[in-house]
Amino acid sequence: MATKKSGIQRALEMYDGKSTVLAAAIGAGVSRQNVEHWLSINRVPHERCARVALVTGIPLKDLNPLHDWEEVRQALALQAA
Repeated sequence: MATKKSGIQRALEMYDGKSTVLAAAIGAGVSRQNVEHWLSINRVPHERCARVALVTGIPLKDLNPLHDWEEVRQALALQAA
């Protein structure tokens, strides 16, 4: 049975497995070492998820399944109202 890939693994695949290229695409001070650390823990820190999601199109919940994204969505909805 195949193991489901994490969001950061899928993001890296979009950039031919090159952490330097993914880091450059994300920008905002993200380094190759940051990307490699995220790979080692299988998630992106919640404060970086929005930027990674914008660049890759990968859902926030896939980038960091430990964070409560529903709370963030509700706060944004209140702010927009």
